[in-house]
Amino acid sequence: MFKHLAKYKIQKKSTYKKTLLLTTIVGSIIGAGVALFSSPTSGSQNRRLAVKKSQQLAGYTKDKITMLEEQAKKAGSSLGNEMEKEIKQISDMAGELATSTRENLSKVAEKLSQAIISVKSKLNKDTDVEIINKIDNIGKKATQVVEDSVEAIRPKK
Repeated sequence: MFKHLAKYKIQKKSTYKKTLLLTTIVGSIIGAGVALFSSPTSGSQNRRLAVKKSQQLAGYTKDKITMLEEQAKKAGSSLGNEMEKEIKQISDMAGELATSTRENLSKVAEKLSQAIISVKSKLNKDTDVEIINKIDNIGKKATQVVEDSVEAIRPKK
């Protein structure tokens, strides 16, 4: 019983679509006929008018497409210019940051050297030479690390 109902629903949908399509086609034919018979102009005049209107529409469409193409080109060019400015600003900021970092690292290296000299001067002559040498080595290594860091952020040419 249910199979029969399912088959009936499918047939009903198919019939509805066919009826809708047929009604649309018949209505279009009737509308075209009424328009032709009620027109105050002859068939040749109607054809010329249709050609003229289609040419006007084609010209209008072409003008709109050209206008839209120009607008798109301007927008693309403007966007490219804005991106170029932003990239330049970011590059300048990165350069300033690198310069500032190099200067700060150089100051750290100088203070480190001064601290080592100060520690060595405070040691008396009786202090073990081995300790003084270790302090010197630590200072040299620290200074080298700072110099390597400065070199690492130096702009490449």
